[in-house]
Amino acid sequence: MVYEDGSRQADGVVTATDVDHGAVLTWSLDNTGVAATPDFRFLIDNLRIVRNGVQYFNDDFGDNAAPPSAGGVLNEAIATGASYFTQATFAEGGGRAIFDGSRSVPVLAPGTTDIFYGESAILSTDTTACGWST
Repeated sequence: MVYEDGSRQADGVVTATDVDHGAVLTWSLDNTGVAATPDFRFLIDNLRIVRNGVQYFNDDFGDNAAPPSAGGVLNEAIATGASYFTQATFAEGGGRAIFDGSRSVPVLAPGTTDIFYGESAILSTDTTACGWST
């Protein structure tokens, strides 16, 4: 059974013949755990977060250090370097962070047990009401 574009199924019959009558045909499957090769590519040139009217974070992806490295600085009481929590492996170049399907990993999708592939980068910030930790 072959799955294409999600949960739709495509199936059929494979028939093999051999010109040498009586020869034994041998079949094998390789990489049966791979359901698909994700085919996507997205580029992001800037991530800017404004909080209460003040720029809180800005990453222009210009340092050629891909996430989880975050080139920006958090606007905290004490300025600290920032990082991302990531799923998958990212690339960065030419002032862009690159989301590429060839680097993606299986991710959970709400409401389904189907396998989906993707990448995520979540900025690591604190969650206190005042905006900084003591």
